[in-house]
Amino acid sequence: VDAAHPSDDSVIPALASTAAAYFEMAIPSSEIVGISSWSETLLAAVDVMRPLAKGVTTHVVQLFGGVGRANSQTYATRLTERFAHLASARALFLLVPSVVSSPEVHETLLQDQACSDVFSYYNHLSILLVGIGSLTPSRLLRDSGNVITNAEIEELQALGAVGDVCLRYFDRNGVYIDHPYNRRVLGISADQIRSTPRCVAVAGGPRKFEAIRAALLGKWMTTLITDLDTAQHLLDDTHP
Repeated sequence: VDAAHPSDDSVIPALASTAAAYFEMAIPSSEIVGISSWSETLLAAVDVMRPLAKGVTTHVVQLFGGVGRANSQTYATRLTERFAHLASARALFLLVPSVVSSPEVHETLLQDQACSDVFSYYNHLSILLVGIGSLTPSRLLRDSGNVITNAEIEELQALGAVGDVCLRYFDRNGVYIDHPYNRRVLGISADQIRSTPRCVAVAGGPRKFEAIRAALLGKWMTTLITDLDTAQHLLDDTHP
């Protein structure tokens, strides 16, 4: 995407428009679609999408939790529900927090049938639609109340973390970081992300460059929709 300026304010609308057109083409052939809950770019893309042509899509599945502060669930449900409506598919919501207070709470919630039913779809996804996060939580995630603590950010940074896909953090080479924080995240696992046949990531801008580069190296995606400056920087980085 040729954005007018390499800033979030310019890159996000440009990415959203192109991502929407790509989804309109790719999704009708995908039966079970997994979609990230907290991506500003995906939310912007869904807002400009048109209804999809009739295809084989049956379910649109929320990839990690959304409940936090009283108004935060709006983001996650809006994204999942609208996408499902456009695809004439059934929306499956994960109505739990993205990040819970302890591993014990995590295990308890996994026993709830409403939660386990959604998790059962994660091994059968046809395609994932995700953003790529930098180490610092996005505005949407901060606003949700589902945030990683400053101490955990420092610990992950000490382990080399540079970014995440669906709250699963990796280092500059794309290697998954197995930190205790992961036992508090309610959502799709790193192994499930990378075993899904197709994963479309939408991300760009200089703030995300290091995370995007690492995600590519770690094969966290099969398709990347990004801006021209980021793409050229990636090519220059790999072909000096």
